[in-house]
Amino acid sequence: MFAFFNNQDEPTLKVYDPKSDIAGMKAEFKEVESKLKASVEARGSEIAAWEKGLTPEFKKRMVADVKKAVTKPVTKRSLADNLALFAIIAPPSDPLRILNDRYKELDTLLNQGTTTMIMAELPKPRKTTVFIKGDFTRPADEVTPGTPKVLHPFDSGQKQPTRLDLAKWIVSPQNPLTARVMVNRVWQQYFGRGLVETENDFGMQGTAPSHPELLDSLAMEFMAQNWSLKDLHRLIVTSKTYRQSSTNRPDLMEKDPQNVLLARQTRLRLDAEVVRDVCLSASGLLSPKLGGPPVYPPIPEGVMGVGQVKRVWTVSKGEDKYRRGLYTFIYRASPPPSLTVFDAPEGFSSCTRRIRSNTPLQSLTLMNDSGFFEFAQALGKNIRKDGLEAAFKRCTSRTPKADEVAILKKLDPLNAARTLLNLDETVTRE
Repeated sequence: MFAFFNNQDEPTLKVYDPKSDIAGMKAEFKEVESKLKASVEARGSEIAAWEKGLTPEFKKRMVADVKKAVTKPVTKRSLADNLALFAIIAPPSDPLRILNDRYKELDTLLNQGTTTMIMAELPKPRKTTVFIKGDFTRPADEVTPGTPKVLHPFDSGQKQPTRLDLAKWIVSPQNPLTARVMVNRVWQQYFGRGLVETENDFGMQGTAPSHPELLDSLAMEFMAQNWSLKDLHRLIVTSKTYRQSSTNRPDLMEKDPQNVLLARQTRLRLDAEVVRDVCLSASGLLSPKLGGPPVYPPIPEGVMGVGQVKRVWTVSKGEDKYRRGLYTFIYRASPPPSLTVFDAPEGFSSCTRRIRSNTPLQSLTLMNDSGFFEFAQALGKNIRKDGLEAAFKRCTSRTPKADEVAILKKLDPLNAARTLLNLDETVTRE
């Protein structure tokens, strides 16, 4: 299998903003570069006069790029060398300096902007061998791309199979495993546990499916719908099984205490990112904006100093401050505490199933974290405007009982809002 991925190079691909006029920028870049070269050539005497007055002491204090340019013969200096020198002798208002600023801006956008790593097939494949006991210093027999013969046949029709051939083999109708694993992961997200509880192991060491016919049926439907996740989600959430109440009954507790047979829905504490999203939505601050670069919501002071490198965290402004948790920028060594406390996985290894804990620190976070406190302030304004019942319904999706309203009325709007955001019903899917 490794041979499929050992025949690629990893070139860097430039990624441009689709709204940018790349052709126009390239034309402008060439024009600005031509003007700069002409200006530098015409004003060469200014550099020569400046160099005559240089002292050894001044040369020692020069920055590296200027010092390097000065040591070169005039005929050997590049445009960058000459521009580095003019950056010293010319004032900021000089037309050449202004032109150079635009040149640097265009150069950054066209040549030094956002890039991404891609994989490209090599014209001549690398030699791939079996390693004795996995030791890369002990190569053995040479191998070519292929798949285990115990599985369904692999026939690409090519002399040198590629990763595309492998991908087609993985999603072949003859291979039900891929669809079964994917369906099981989606089911796990909705019910807290997959039809196969060991979501990472469908082999002999894993647990048997609780509903094997259902798993096969969903897998076949998934493939029949061209692997559409949207259709799969719709099929599950519109089913009677998903729409059941999570209320437990004595007879169910006796017959099926773990709810393996799905006679009721499962109560699940929301994922870390969704906890924040729910509070944003209830407070009325949630930004509906889709896509774009990551954002930096408020976090406690000192968090960025926890890792080996002290990083800068500049809180986003405007609506970016209130975007969904999906867009939050995360440093692996120092993730936002409000995500970690609600069991968001650390970024050093893959996570196929999140744990769900219940700790006092979670309540303290919902009550006192600077971000959640801001949500409570916004919800408090809604309480003053629309009343407690409307705010309660925004948080729990139900009308409050008389005794619940009586308790909340004893609090001022801000603390009532903090209480509502801290309710079990607010952060739990019933």
